Amino acid sequence: MLPYNLVTLGPQGSGKGTQNELLSKKFDMPILIAGDLIRTKAKENDALGKRLRDIINRGHLIPHNDVKNLFIKATKNLQENQTIIFDAWPRAMAQVPGFIELIRKRVKKEFKILVIKISVDEAIKRLSKRRVCESCKTNFMPPESLTLKKCPKCQGKIIQREDDYPKPIKTRLDVYGSETKPVIKYFAKKNKVIYINGEQSIENVQKEILAKLPKE
Repeated sequence: MLPYNLVTLGPQGSGKGTQNELLSKKFDMPILIAGDLIRTKAKENDALGKRLRDIINRGHLIPHNDVKNLFIKATKNLQENQTIIFDAWPRAMAQVPGFIELIRKRVKKEFKILVIKISVDEAIKRLSKRRVCESCKTNFMPPESLTLKKCPKCQGKIIQREDDYPKPIKTRLDVYGSETKPVIKYFAKKNKVIYINGEQSIENVQKEILAKLPKE
């Protein structure tokens, strides 16, 4: 386990999910993902679950305070001294106060932010070839994605996401630029950010991360 928490940020297609899985296995650290926490809660039939379900069905964004509270609840189920990998949270300046509030409640309050950098052209190229299981939502990248017909995990149908075409990809990248880059800039001034070249093989990205992570 690393002696500090990690936040991983990067544009869509940067491979942060893959790197998180590798880091989680290596350092025995849980990964918390906002989308997973929201979807799990929205399946429940209490007041909050019903409200989140309604917001999702209307296509609206979940309020930042609700996301923060879901993260706080999730961390309460972990050991107090357990360090955590936060997948793409905080991703907007409005989420930063909630993140800081959560971190201050943990025994291990130190954190680093990994920013996996790829170009817009590379993101479009990667995401245009990404496929997803219609049933379990597992993502698949080339070369596997180009030949799969059924999901190896659940035998679900392999499809291309509606937002994985060039125009919607560009829109999502614009949102990353306007919302997430200010977060990176804010924490970079506090010496919290570690930049990683994401335009390498998975193995080489992992090697660079491990080489740049502080040992203490």
